[in-house]
Amino acid sequence: MVLERIQGDNVRLYVHLRGQMELLVSGQTVWDREEIASSSEPRLLDYYKESGMKDLDPLLEKTGKNLAYDFIYLKGGNAK
Repeated sequence: MVLERIQGDNVRLYVHLRGQMELLVSGQTVWDREEIASSSEPRLLDYYKESGMKDLDPLLEKTGKNLAYDFIYLKGGNAK
């Protein structure tokens, strides 16, 4: 999770998740994928101090689902 200053006291929330699968025997990476999502609009930093979970939870859910779908269907990233 990252808060990036947009302008003045306005910040935007970013979530960056990464998933990776390696073969235990060989250590070879067979799947490696990143997913990034951001909040829809900048907000004041004080908003995130008080109620940032309102924005964080949906972003984590969105990025987690996208990684899970890619894992299930082995698409994108470095799928082999």
